[in-house]
Amino acid sequence: MAHLLLAADRSWTGMRAPDGTLTSETDVPPGVDPDTLVAESGLDERMIELAIRDGAEVSILDSEAAAPLADHDGIGALLRW
Repeated sequence: MAHLLLAADRSWTGMRAPDGTLTSETDVPPGVDPDTLVAESGLDERMIELAIRDGAEVSILDSEAAAPLADHDGIGALLRW
């Protein structure tokens, strides 16, 4: 990912697998036992940390700029190619 986009008026919670993989509260990563997932209350903070660690930019968008992300829970990304 080259750029993480997050809506400023949202916060996210999710799950973390033993290997550090982050996921939503409803998805289970392939090959992961659902019983090994632990709650990750600061999912937005973890996403930002991982993006910065990997050299991606992060933009926190006001409600007008984030409107196109509404159907995607207020999260978007620009991928590296």
